[in-house]
Amino acid sequence: MSFAEAVEPRLDGGSCPHMAVVLRSGRELPAVLVSFYALGARRGGWVVHHAVATQCDRDRERLTAAGLDVGGLEASGSLALFEFDAAEAPEAAAERFEPLLADALERGHSALWYSRFPIGPGAAEFAGATAYDRAWDARFRGRPVITLCPYVLAGEDAGERVAHLGQWHDAVLDGEGHVAE
Repeated sequence: MSFAEAVEPRLDGGSCPHMAVVLRSGRELPAVLVSFYALGARRGGWVVHHAVATQCDRDRERLTAAGLDVGGLEASGSLALFEFDAAEAPEAAAERFEPLLADALERGHSALWYSRFPIGPGAAEFAGATAYDRAWDARFRGRPVITLCPYVLAGEDAGERVAHLGQWHDAVLDGEGHVAE
């Protein structure tokens, strides 16, 4: 079963979940993103990938190598890559996507499908990223936005972090789409 096959039932009934995925390493991410992004494209979504600054081309190559038709999706207007600006406040980072969501919906897309680069496993990275995730959730909860927040978790505090992520994510999944514990 692919990640998307495990996630798709969570979308029944028009739900637009904000999910986290916890990975053992960043090497798991391309397969998870390809599955998630392909599902979003099949369901008529506007797919957005947020890359680390200066890494859009690298992420394009990785997603393509993992099997996503990046060129085709970009050409059709169904996929866009954006660079993360670490100087941007969490609320501003989320707000910037407000008019882009409205435009995508006007163009006939069913929803915004959003994911990004992985966070972790460091405690400082984790704490910083959760502020952005919470701001995103506050702005887009209940709207046509399906979100997947990737985290690399390792060590003895992984269980505590999964519980923390569960406070504002509708589901915390592992790289195969099963509920993380």
